[in-house]
Amino acid sequence: MTKRIIEITGTDYRLSMDADNIQIERLTTVDPTRAVGYDPEKHGTEVRQEWRSIGKYYTNIPAALEGVLHHALRNGPDTDVRGLLVELQSFRAELKALWSTEV
Repeated sequence: MTKRIIEITGTDYRLSMDADNIQIERLTTVDPTRAVGYDPEKHGTEVRQEWRSIGKYYTNIPAALEGVLHHALRNGPDTDVRGLLVELQSFRAELKALWSTEV
């Protein structure tokens, strides 16, 4: 069974869907030289980006998008309420623009 990918424009997140669930994936930078078991003779040194699941599953797209919002706010760089509110408003505006796009 193939999975379907839904990009979320302007973010490091995307949704991955199969027949039963929707997962949130985040674009992550991987530096193999920082891994615990890194051996320069066995492993490459090329830094790469990978999509990795954040470990949350949803049954519908609106709930998954709300999950992206919560994850982004919890793991974002802002440390004060004003920064979080700006980030929240920006993200919600992006989602509103996506939902209102004509297909």
